[in-house]
Amino acid sequence: AITSSDQRTSGSEIILLTDGEDNQISSCFEAVKHSGAIIHTIALGPQAAQELERLSTMTGGLRFYANKDLTDLINAFSGISSGSGSISEQALQLESKTLNIGGRKQITGTVPVDSTIGNDTFFVVTWTVQKPEIVLQDPKGKKYKTSDFKDDKLNIRSARLQIPGIAETGTWTYSLFNKDAKSQLLAVTVTTRARSPTTPPVIATAHMNQNTAQYPSPMIVYARVSQGFLPVLGANVTAIIEAENGHRVTLELWDNGAGKIILNPPRPEIQEAEATVEDFSRLTSGGSFTVSGAPPGGDHAPVFPPNRVTDLEAEFNGDHLHLTWTAPGKVLDRGR
Repeated sequence: AITSSDQRTSGSEIILLTDGEDNQISSCFEAVKHSGAIIHTIALGPQAAQELERLSTMTGGLRFYANKDLTDLINAFSGISSGSGSISEQALQLESKTLNIGGRKQITGTVPVDSTIGNDTFFVVTWTVQKPEIVLQDPKGKKYKTSDFKDDKLNIRSARLQIPGIAETGTWTYSLFNKDAKSQLLAVTVTTRARSPTTPPVIATAHMNQNTAQYPSPMIVYARVSQGFLPVLGANVTAIIEAENGHRVTLELWDNGAGKIILNPPRPEIQEAEATVEDFSRLTSGGSFTVSGAPPGGDHAPVFPPNRVTDLEAEFNGDHLHLTWTAPGKVLDRGR
């Protein structure tokens, strides 16, 4: 479509989504390389062609993997769109959750909305069998019910609510009641934008140290939480890594200086100032990666040593020396 409209392809961004094998992808590599276009790829399920990821690698695009979970696909598109345009105009994800709810059962959840966000706030609910009963309450007690959520014309099993004006700062509470006698998957997604173009919102980004690795070369997860050019310290950051078979691994990420770090040369001393931030929540997708040669089922000998000790302290006690430190873990910082 881009080439047929007499427009230059250089700088164009293309999102390529597929769920099947294609033996002809490699035939267009040369044309793609010289087009100047940026191709973001989303592989739906394990049957997607392996060459798909090369398109994003050679063009500088992002690569994502989405399993059967609907929120995986939503997160992938959000990850692509959040990297475009002014920060004040970028969509920020506050919630993205899918749960299997039994028949006649109810779930509840909370979403914090801090003072840096609140414009164009959308609550989106999707289902697989029957539209649930929805109740959403803002921090001041105002309630929005199922009738306030408008069915999406492009998705017959999705309904959304746009909060008028600026969303109230504080904790929003939602509840979903599965009216059907059978269990079904219910998903909740909440997005918003910056409250003001002059006040940068708190944002979170994530990436890996590399796209591909050969076992036992480690993959490292990095996350950045910031407001403008300032880092947000001490946030609770959790990374969820999902394999093709659906198995999930949860990792806690820390900003305490533990692990392998490279120190910068000393800089001139400056006066530091700290400010507290309110409760906030952000979700972001770090894309997909590939590890080759790993033993099946995770059955492998320990190849990673413990992390280095970062808080060793020595104290004289008479003729004895008392040493204290935090055990880093049997494998890196995990285990004992």
